Amino acid sequence: MNKKKVHRLWREEGLQVRTHSPRKRAGVSSVPRIDADAPKVVWALDFQFDSTVDGKACGIVTRRWAT
Repeated sequence: MNKKKVHRLWREEGLQVRTHSPRKRAGVSSVPRIDADAPKVVWALDFQFDSTVDGKACGIVTRRWAT
């Protein structure tokens, strides 16, 4: 049996069909690059991760620069 037939049978039985999500590629960012606006400017990103009361993950990214 192929995958399409199994998914069709699952739907007929009222079961949930899992959706496929494409894998994340390393090194590919959806955020545009920010170029330095002056010489010798240093950018730093600070990643902070925490979880909410109900257990969901949340992340905060702060950026700062120094001359």
